Amino acid sequence: MAQWLDTETKALLQPALPPKDVATATIGYTLVLLDRGADESLLRRALYRIHPNNESITGRVFESPGPWSLRSELSEAEAMFGQFELICAEAVAVFLRDDVARSGDAAYLGELFGNLTESPEFAWAWLVFRLPGFDEQGRAFWDQFLGEEPASWAQAEARMPLRLRTRRKKARIMHHWIRKIGGTCLITNDTA
Repeated sequence: MAQWLDTETKALLQPALPPKDVATATIGYTLVLLDRGADESLLRRALYRIHPNNESITGRVFESPGPWSLRSELSEAEAMFGQFELICAEAVAVFLRDDVARSGDAAYLGELFGNLTESPEFAWAWLVFRLPGFDEQGRAFWDQFLGEEPASWAQAEARMPLRLRTRRKKARIMHHWIRKIGGTCLITNDTA
C-alpha cells in the first residue's frame, strides 16, 4: 500500500498541523483519530492496515467517544501512512510528536484537535471523475479510495463519470492519482 505515498501525496498530507507540532525527522509520533467518518467498512480496513490484529483499538474506536490515540512510537513514514489510510476512509486524523501527545496540556490539545477537525482540508467537497479503465491501476485505485469492488466492472465503467462527496483532503489526493493514471476529474465545493 505504500505505493500511494509518492512525494506529491506526502505533501498533501503534511499541512494538517501547525508548524510546532508537525512531525520532523526525529523518531516517535502518535497517530490520533479525530473523526471516524461515515464509512465503517473502510474505517475498519484502515485500522487493520495501521495496526493488524489489534481488535482492541478497533473496538475502542467504535465503542467510545474520540479522539482516539491509535498508535505511538511511529516513524514519520508510518504515521503518514496511517493518516493516508484514514483519510481514504473519510476519517480525520493527525499525527503529533509523542511527547506532545503524551504530556501536552489537555486544553491545548482539545483546541488543536477542534481547529484541525474544522479545517478547510477536512470540509466536504464534490469530486467528479472518470477513470481511464479498470486495468490493474484502475482496480487498485478503486480498492484504495472507494473500497469494495463493484458487482460489475463493466457497469462501473458505464456509470462514469462518477460524482463522489468526500473530504477535501481525500479529493485532492484522489485528483492527483486520477490524473497520474490517466483519468480526468474536477473538485468543487460542497453546497449540500
